[in-house]
Amino acid sequence: MTFPHPVDIAEEIVRSTLKSVLPVLRTVAEIQSVAKCQLTVNLSCDEMAPRRARAHAAKALRNWRVPDEAAQALVLVVSELTTNSVRHTESPTVSVTVALTDHAAWVGVTDEGGASEPSVRPLNFEDEGGRGLALVEAMASWWTSTPLPSQRDVVVAVALDAGSQQPAGEPEPKPRCGGDPDAC
Repeated sequence: MTFPHPVDIAEEIVRSTLKSVLPVLRTVAEIQSVAKCQLTVNLSCDEMAPRRARAHAAKALRNWRVPDEAAQALVLVVSELTTNSVRHTESPTVSVTVALTDHAAWVGVTDEGGASEPSVRPLNFEDEGGRGLALVEAMASWWTSTPLPSQRDVVVAVALDAGSQQPAGEPEPKPRCGGDPDAC
Protein backbone atom coordinates (compact mmCIF):
# COMPACT_ATOMS: atom_id res chain seq x y z
CA MET A 1 0.00 0.00 0.00
CA THR A 2 1.34 3.46 -0.87
CA PHE A 3 0.61 6.63 1.02
CA PRO A 4 0.54 10.16 -0.40
CA HIS A 5 3.50 12.40 0.30
CA PRO A 6 2.80 14.98 3.05
CA VAL A 7 3.45 17.84 0.62
CA ASP A 8 0.80 16.43 -1.73
CA ILE A 9 -1.67 16.29 1.17
CA ALA A 10 -0.88 19.89 2.15
CA GLU A 11 -1.28 21.10 -1.45
CA GLU A 12 -4.66 19.38 -1.70
CA ILE A 13 -5.81 21.00 1.56
CA VAL A 14 -4.78 24.43 0.28
CA ARG A 15 -6.45 23.81 -3.09
CA SER A 16 -9.68 22.67 -1.39
CA THR A 17 -9.68 25.70 0.89
CA LEU A 18 -9.15 28.06 -2.04
CA LYS A 19 -11.99 26.44 -3.94
CA SER A 20 -14.29 27.12 -1.01
CA VAL A 21 -13.52 30.87 -0.92
CA LEU A 22 -13.40 31.61 -4.65
CA PRO A 23 -16.65 32.61 -6.29
CA VAL A 24 -17.90 30.07 -8.79
CA LEU A 25 -17.74 31.86 -12.13
CA ARG A 26 -18.56 29.61 -15.06
CA THR A 27 -18.65 31.96 -18.03
CA VAL A 28 -16.58 34.82 -19.38
CA ALA A 29 -19.57 37.14 -18.95
CA GLU A 30 -19.69 36.29 -15.24
CA ILE A 31 -15.96 37.04 -14.91
CA GLN A 32 -16.38 40.36 -16.71
CA SER A 33 -19.28 41.34 -14.46
CA VAL A 34 -17.14 41.22 -11.29
CA ALA A 35 -13.63 41.99 -12.56
CA LYS A 36 -11.64 44.93 -11.22
CA CYS A 37 -9.48 44.88 -14.35
CA GLN A 38 -9.93 42.91 -17.53
CA LEU A 39 -8.56 42.49 -21.00
CA THR A 40 -10.34 40.68 -23.82
CA VAL A 41 -8.73 40.05 -27.19
CA ASN A 42 -10.38 38.46 -30.20
CA LEU A 43 -7.91 36.57 -32.35
CA SER A 44 -7.98 34.62 -35.58
CA CYS A 45 -8.02 30.98 -34.54
CA ASP A 46 -4.78 30.05 -36.28
CA GLU A 47 -1.34 28.80 -35.29
CA MET A 48 -0.25 32.30 -34.23
CA ALA A 49 -3.18 32.73 -31.82
CA PRO A 50 -1.43 31.14 -28.78
CA ARG A 51 1.61 33.39 -29.20
CA ARG A 52 -0.52 36.52 -29.57
CA ALA A 53 -2.71 35.52 -26.61
CA ARG A 54 0.35 34.92 -24.41
CA ALA A 55 1.79 38.33 -25.30
CA HIS A 56 -1.45 40.18 -24.50
CA ALA A 57 -1.94 38.26 -21.25
CA ALA A 58 1.65 38.71 -20.08
CA LYS A 59 1.53 42.47 -20.70
CA ALA A 60 -1.76 42.88 -18.84
CA LEU A 61 -0.65 40.77 -15.86
CA ARG A 62 2.65 42.65 -15.65
CA ASN A 63 0.86 46.02 -15.75
CA TRP A 64 -1.59 44.86 -13.07
CA ARG A 65 1.37 43.74 -10.92
CA VAL A 66 0.17 40.18 -10.56
CA PRO A 67 2.84 38.19 -8.66
CA ASP A 68 5.31 36.46 -10.98
CA GLU A 69 4.40 32.89 -10.03
CA ALA A 70 0.69 33.46 -10.62
CA ALA A 71 1.37 35.42 -13.83
CA GLN A 72 3.53 32.62 -15.23
CA ALA A 73 0.84 30.07 -14.43
CA LEU A 74 -1.82 32.23 -16.09
CA VAL A 75 0.25 32.77 -19.24
CA LEU A 76 0.74 29.00 -19.49
CA VAL A 77 -3.02 28.51 -19.04
CA VAL A 78 -3.74 31.08 -21.77
CA SER A 79 -1.33 29.29 -24.10
CA GLU A 80 -2.76 25.82 -23.45
CA LEU A 81 -6.40 26.85 -23.78
CA THR A 82 -5.79 28.90 -26.91
CA THR A 83 -3.84 26.01 -28.42
CA ASN A 84 -6.78 23.71 -27.67
CA SER A 85 -9.10 26.10 -29.50
CA VAL A 86 -6.81 26.05 -32.53
CA ARG A 87 -6.37 22.25 -32.55
CA HIS A 88 -9.78 20.99 -31.48
CA THR A 89 -12.34 23.41 -32.90
CA GLU A 90 -13.22 24.84 -36.27
CA SER A 91 -13.78 28.31 -34.82
CA PRO A 92 -12.70 31.16 -37.09
CA THR A 93 -11.89 33.23 -33.97
CA VAL A 94 -10.98 32.66 -30.35
CA SER A 95 -11.65 35.19 -27.61
CA VAL A 96 -9.25 35.32 -24.66
CA THR A 97 -10.12 37.20 -21.47
CA VAL A 98 -7.75 37.83 -18.57
CA ALA A 99 -9.23 39.45 -15.48
CA LEU A 100 -8.62 40.24 -11.83
CA THR A 101 -11.06 39.97 -8.95
CA ASP A 102 -10.31 40.53 -5.28
CA HIS A 103 -8.82 37.09 -4.65
CA ALA A 104 -8.10 35.53 -8.03
CA ALA A 105 -6.82 36.07 -11.52
CA TRP A 106 -9.03 34.55 -14.20
CA VAL A 107 -8.63 33.32 -17.75
CA GLY A 108 -11.60 32.74 -20.00
CA VAL A 109 -11.33 31.34 -23.50
CA THR A 110 -14.34 31.34 -25.80
CA ASP A 111 -14.65 29.46 -29.08
CA GLU A 112 -17.35 27.63 -31.02
CA GLY A 113 -16.61 24.39 -29.20
CA GLY A 114 -15.38 21.11 -30.56
CA ALA A 115 -16.79 17.66 -31.08
CA SER A 116 -16.28 16.69 -27.44
CA GLU A 117 -16.24 18.36 -24.05
CA PRO A 118 -12.73 19.26 -22.81
CA SER A 119 -11.44 16.77 -20.25
CA VAL A 120 -8.14 15.79 -18.69
CA ARG A 121 -6.77 12.70 -20.42
CA PRO A 122 -4.79 9.97 -18.70
CA LEU A 123 -1.13 10.74 -19.26
CA ASN A 124 0.63 8.62 -21.83
CA PHE A 125 4.28 9.54 -22.09
CA GLU A 126 4.49 8.20 -25.65
CA ASP A 127 1.88 10.69 -26.92
CA GLU A 128 3.13 13.95 -28.39
CA GLY A 129 0.13 15.86 -27.08
CA GLY A 130 -2.74 15.52 -24.66
CA ARG A 131 -1.12 17.12 -21.62
CA GLY A 132 -2.61 20.62 -21.93
CA LEU A 133 -5.58 20.28 -19.62
CA ALA A 134 -3.50 18.28 -17.13
CA LEU A 135 -1.17 21.31 -16.97
CA VAL A 136 -4.13 23.65 -16.65
CA GLU A 137 -5.58 21.57 -13.83
CA ALA A 138 -2.21 21.55 -12.03
CA MET A 139 -1.86 25.34 -12.29
CA ALA A 140 -5.46 26.27 -11.56
CA SER A 141 -7.25 26.67 -8.28
CA TRP A 142 -10.41 25.82 -10.20
CA TRP A 143 -11.51 25.37 -13.82
CA THR A 144 -14.61 24.47 -15.79
CA SER A 145 -15.94 24.25 -19.32
CA THR A 146 -19.41 25.61 -20.01
CA PRO A 147 -21.24 24.93 -23.27
CA LEU A 148 -23.42 27.86 -24.33
CA PRO A 149 -25.89 28.06 -27.24
CA SER A 150 -23.35 28.96 -29.95
CA GLN A 151 -20.03 28.79 -28.13
CA ARG A 152 -18.09 27.24 -25.28
CA ASP A 153 -16.36 29.08 -22.43
CA VAL A 154 -13.46 27.51 -20.58
CA VAL A 155 -12.85 29.42 -17.36
CA VAL A 156 -9.82 29.08 -15.07
CA ALA A 157 -9.10 30.73 -11.70
CA VAL A 158 -5.72 31.08 -10.03
CA ALA A 159 -6.06 32.23 -6.41
CA LEU A 160 -4.06 35.24 -5.25
CA ASP A 161 -3.20 36.31 -1.74
CA ALA A 162 -5.30 39.28 -0.66
CA GLY A 163 -3.44 42.45 -1.54
CA SER A 164 -0.65 40.66 -3.42
CA GLN A 165 -1.53 42.32 -6.70
CA GLN A 166 -0.01 45.70 -5.78
CA PRO A 167 3.25 46.61 -4.05
CA ALA A 168 2.81 48.54 -0.79
CA GLY A 169 1.88 52.15 -1.38
CA GLU A 170 0.74 51.64 -4.96
CA PRO A 171 -2.82 52.61 -5.93
CA GLU A 172 -5.37 49.91 -6.61
CA PRO A 173 -6.17 49.20 -10.28
CA LYS A 174 -8.79 51.43 -11.83
CA PRO A 175 -12.12 49.70 -12.37
CA ARG A 176 -12.96 48.37 -15.84
CA CYS A 177 -9.87 49.11 -17.82
CA GLY A 178 -11.51 47.49 -20.84
CA GLY A 179 -9.25 46.33 -23.63
CA ASP A 180 -6.23 48.44 -22.67
CA PRO A 181 -4.00 46.72 -20.11
CA ASP A 182 -2.04 49.97 -19.69
CA ALA A 183 -5.19 51.71 -18.44
CA CYS A 184 -5.24 49.79 -15.15
